[in-house]
Amino acid sequence: LVTHQVTLNNHEYEVPYQVCQVNDQLVFRADPSADSGCHAPNLTYYLKVTGADFSVSTGALLLEGTDEDDASLLVLSMEQTDRFTLDVCGSVDGSGPSFLIDAAAEMEQYRRQHAALLNGFRLNATDSHTQALQTMVWWFAHNMRVHYQSPHGLEQSGGAAWGTRDVSQGPMEFLLATGHFDAARAVLQRLFAHQYE
Repeated sequence: LVTHQVTLNNHEYEVPYQVCQVNDQLVFRADPSADSGCHAPNLTYYLKVTGADFSVSTGALLLEGTDEDDASLLVLSMEQTDRFTLDVCGSVDGSGPSFLIDAAAEMEQYRRQHAALLNGFRLNATDSHTQALQTMVWWFAHNMRVHYQSPHGLEQSGGAAWGTRDVSQGPMEFLLATGHFDAARAVLQRLFAHQYE
């Protein structure tokens, strides 16, 4: 069995999601009434299974006395095999899955974006402690980006927002420390624009 929790809205159970199986792929779409409906109406996720036949059910398969709609858990019952592959990808415009990517090119693009985000900051010493700090700097950049782009953070799906510490403190301090003053100014303008509504 493979289980996968599916939530295509800010909160589970508020609106349903749509899923259909097309050969070895599951296609997920948010309900039109979901929070993403007005911003990304064609948002689509694809889950592809290679190497095994499977059937699809819900968490009701695992919990007695529950209905199909009681859980957002998707359950894949895999046929016997010694290996299989699960691939997940998404599309904002619903144009279809793109499972084949050039991993080396994606890693290089990620490194370039983070290097630009760090704006030339680098610890150049070669001792192990400084190298460990340099690794942490990249993690801080990644973490800042998550909170900046999704102000609620990964661990606070129902709370926090712009104006809280998630953006006002961490990302704001990072942007100032790395010399991204235009982005810091834009954060302040957005925060203060909502102060006295």
